[in-house]
Amino acid sequence: MQETVLNTADDRGARPETAISRLDRHPGLVMLLLCAVYGVFSVRISLSRPLWHDELFTYYLALYPSVPSMLHAVLKTDLNPPLLYLLDFFTLRLPGALSSEHTASLAARLPSVAGGLVGSLGLFVWLRRRLGSLYAVVGVGALWNTAFLFYTAEDRPYALVVGMTMVLMLARESDLQQKSRPGWLLLVLLSGFALVACHFMAAFVLLAFLAAEGVRFWQSRKLDVALILCYILPFSVLVVYHSKISGYETLIFPRSFMPAPDTPLIAYVVLGYYAWLFFLAGAAIVSGPYLVNANPGVRTRSSKKSGKHFLTPERTLLLVLFLEPVVAIAAIWRGHGAFFPRYGLPATIPMAIGTAYVLHAALRNSKLAGVITICLLGAHPAYRVLTNPAWLQPGQIAGVDPGPGKPDYHSVEPDLPFVVASGLTYVEMNHRESPAFLRRVYYLTDSAAAAEYAHATLFEHEEAIREMFHFQAEVEPLRQFESEHRKFLVLGTFDYPEDWLLRKMKADGDAIRFLGNYATSYKDGRLYEVTLSQAASDARDHRSHGQSGAPNR
Repeated sequence: MQETVLNTADDRGARPETAISRLDRHPGLVMLLLCAVYGVFSVRISLSRPLWHDELFTYYLALYPSVPSMLHAVLKTDLNPPLLYLLDFFTLRLPGALSSEHTASLAARLPSVAGGLVGSLGLFVWLRRRLGSLYAVVGVGALWNTAFLFYTAEDRPYALVVGMTMVLMLARESDLQQKSRPGWLLLVLLSGFALVACHFMAAFVLLAFLAAEGVRFWQSRKLDVALILCYILPFSVLVVYHSKISGYETLIFPRSFMPAPDTPLIAYVVLGYYAWLFFLAGAAIVSGPYLVNANPGVRTRSSKKSGKHFLTPERTLLLVLFLEPVVAIAAIWRGHGAFFPRYGLPATIPMAIGTAYVLHAALRNSKLAGVITICLLGAHPAYRVLTNPAWLQPGQIAGVDPGPGKPDYHSVEPDLPFVVASGLTYVEMNHRESPAFLRRVYYLTDSAAAAEYAHATLFEHEEAIREMFHFQAEVEPLRQFESEHRKFLVLGTFDYPEDWLLRKMKADGDAIRFLGNYATSYKDGRLYEVTLSQAASDARDHRSHGQSGAPNR
């Protein structure tokens, strides 16, 4: 009787495992669930904020009337290759895409949304072949706990790079395992070209695949010439854009944006986000028994099987892919450029894969524990996404309630010119503000002052941008503006690395009066009233009269 009761209890305890195992055997259904959750996340993020400066470059270029004119403009204004702009050219022409700012923002971000979906499903397929569907979802959940999820809803090429990287990984694996070689080789070649056609930094991703081929050659003593050529040929895009890349190195960037000894650590912390917590927790559980010389336990059959598939070339591929931010930092350091963690977004792939493997081993392939882990992994991105405001309007900033009766920066001293100190704010204002307000908005340029006070000259060519994108706000040389206006407003941030105007005004002895911190949808919210000092104004007038070659508007 007791044995019967025990068996019944065991059956009841096994029911959740059995139900989960059935779901584990239906990957198509799991992929549909992933698509649904991803759709909610990415669309919600897309609708949580307006397009920002970098995205607006993509947006305005994609609005050019024809593909040839757009490509010509891309070569003149942006460093990135044209694939993203081509995709945006078509998504922004979908029915109703430009009917409102909401739909326009979503349409502009659709290529990145699609790239993120391809990357997520590609990772699921790659892991499912090794760990099963359930722990493949764990890997996708880990990926969504990195910086990756945010960039799936940004109109820049970073999520596309991750998506193309996963396509290349799957195509490489299929080429090595299956006999229908020409088709898979073609996919390897095309995805490699698509990688570099998204972003130049993606060339470092191809180095990971070449490193894996080097290890495979060392093991087998057979050179796979066709596959290696498929990895090498996409580098031709860099040759075509060599002059453009060289021009990037002539720009001056703030020292705080340049690589420093702690840049790699900061990059991995920013990229890994909360996925690091799950990875370290799993690693501690796995390594604990070994550290105390205890019996580490018996591995499951599926764990042994998965280990056989994780070959040395694959480990090399993932290791070099994980080190991609370090390689990018080294290259940028040599060229004195600026590095941002988003350049290393492909490193989130091995982060997610490593997390899935560690948790798979730590949890002994338990289906119930896997489901609990998925819920935990999904809780953080769900909270962040679903608690974001539905839309940020001009006059709002995330997490800030302007409140009733709070002053509006539009109505502050309306007869004075309104100067924006940041090129970022200047571009965004031209997209969001009314024509009536833009008639009093100025952006001021002075390459010498920008280099001296901010060590940054990236935003000293805004006049050309104004003409290309038909912006309404004025761009004027600083000296010309100061000869016409002795008193004006400045929206800016004193200590932002790329902003120099307020620092120069202070150094020149001008009177700067702080008017208040206003809620805006821009990076700047501090408004100042600037009055040029008489002595400084006379000195400026003297310098202006003494220079016959002063620039004109």
